[in-house]
Amino acid sequence: MDLSPVSARPLSLKVESKEDISDSAGNIVAFRLKLCCESDVLKRVRPGHFLQVHINSESRRYFSEYRSGDSYSVLQGSPNRCPEKLEFLGIPLSIYRIHGSGLEPSMLKNRSRDFLPQAFRQRAELEEAKHLELLIGLVGNGTRTLHAVKVGDTVNATGPLGKAIEFPSDFESAILISGGIGIASLYPIAGHLRARGHRVILLAGARDERILQDKEGNTLADFAEIGVQCHVTDEVKEKKLVTQLASEWLGSREYAELAGRSRIYSCGPWPMLREVHKIACKWDLPCTVLVDKMMLCGVGACMSCVVRIRDKTKSSTDTGKECTHMVPSCTEGPAFESSDIVWD
Repeated sequence: MDLSPVSARPLSLKVESKEDISDSAGNIVAFRLKLCCESDVLKRVRPGHFLQVHINSESRRYFSEYRSGDSYSVLQGSPNRCPEKLEFLGIPLSIYRIHGSGLEPSMLKNRSRDFLPQAFRQRAELEEAKHLELLIGLVGNGTRTLHAVKVGDTVNATGPLGKAIEFPSDFESAILISGGIGIASLYPIAGHLRARGHRVILLAGARDERILQDKEGNTLADFAEIGVQCHVTDEVKEKKLVTQLASEWLGSREYAELAGRSRIYSCGPWPMLREVHKIACKWDLPCTVLVDKMMLCGVGACMSCVVRIRDKTKSSTDTGKECTHMVPSCTEGPAFESSDIVWD
């Protein structure tokens, strides 16, 4: 896979289709947007990339809508917000799926690691790609404005942004752990790993399982279609957090019978990722997390999305303290090894 930095560019994306996602009470809580996009842009998209989607100036979100330390997904309608201060420039959204006329996702369902040479596989999967899909949670003014678009409208964005995930070759199985709409960042990872023939297990959590179902009521149908083994919990029926599900599953016979080395990939709220890191340490599993941070610009200029990481290039023997530094997650991430992050 080519991991060299990609050149982001302004994009005008025509809305091909829109599908609402409702919870058990019938409230629309998320939606899918399928957007037309140039093939040469889609061919450069890799797991870990995202778009910075722009919204009109009348609906931009303001800095005072956010609580200190929270990500963009925790919006608040604060009566004390100051419209004259620091407008948001856009919404960072993971690229959920790429649609083309090449390899169908269902062909990945029973794929082994030596099914196709990598070069041919990439070409087949991205051949004549024409659309990308976004999976978006309704969390505030910006996403609600974006939800108002209709088929045929144009969505303006910049991308692809972010650093592509580098996948090592020293593991057989991948355990994906998602919280809520964080599942949008994990589908590209699942598709890439299934294309390489890895076994992929998804542990998904949400407030309401209905959020993870398609309009026919099939839970995590996109993942099941490519041969991902899915386990789901929610806070309505199961009354269990996904981190509890992960701990239980790792202690099960099913995990004990996995052949070879395993690795964790996770995306969700920051507190969830911190717990996933603790679980990974307990089970001695390497873990990659995709952080959900507030991003003003998406290109590393504003430093609003910084993460404190351990500096492996400097020694702490002289000071007696661990050497750390801040990096923007929009350009150095959003994927990081959980062991590199300073969580406290």
